[in-house]
Amino acid sequence: MTAITDPFQELALVSIQAKGGTAYQFAGIIDEISPSIGDRDIEGKPLINGGRIVKKTPQTDHELKLKIYPTSINMIDGSDLIQGFFDVDANWDDTEPLSSTNTHNQEIFQVCVAWCNDKTKMLTANGTSTLGTQARRIILKEARMTSYKDSFDDMLVSAEVTFKAPAFDINGTGTLTYQSNEEGGSTALVSVTAYI
Repeated sequence: MTAITDPFQELALVSIQAKGGTAYQFAGIIDEISPSIGDRDIEGKPLINGGRIVKKTPQTDHELKLKIYPTSINMIDGSDLIQGFFDVDANWDDTEPLSSTNTHNQEIFQVCVAWCNDKTKMLTANGTSTLGTQARRIILKEARMTSYKDSFDDMLVSAEVTFKAPAFDINGTGTLTYQSNEEGGSTALVSVTAYI
């Protein structure tokens, strides 16, 4: 029988990597994480005998929303995500004074979110957990940042950022992976493969 362990709470890690780029860590500016798996709906088609046949609806897109508190516009040091919304990573500015202007470019990302109740046992969302550590991770690939909404509610600068990905890539491979590891065992979550 599997040991009962505590629910994940308070602590989470987020890494975001542009395709072919570097994975950057963003947990220090994030307040809320809201993943939404694409629905796999069906529709019952009535038959003249009173029966039904099931028509499957193609799975809808996955979404991942983050509420962040940006402290500059620097994406490279994990202070904000606006540069990822405006342009591709080759054009991100990390030289003061920072500047970013919207373009027609749209980057493709891999976003990793990990939960571990002991932050000393898993240091990055895309990294390895310590052996025998309870951990859970979501990996979303082929994601595009589709929305960045600034706010000054409660007199505090924040933004709601939305990543969206199709349920499958062009080859029919799934774009969303869930992983977990139990407490007290001899295994661990392994590092996520670089997104190239």
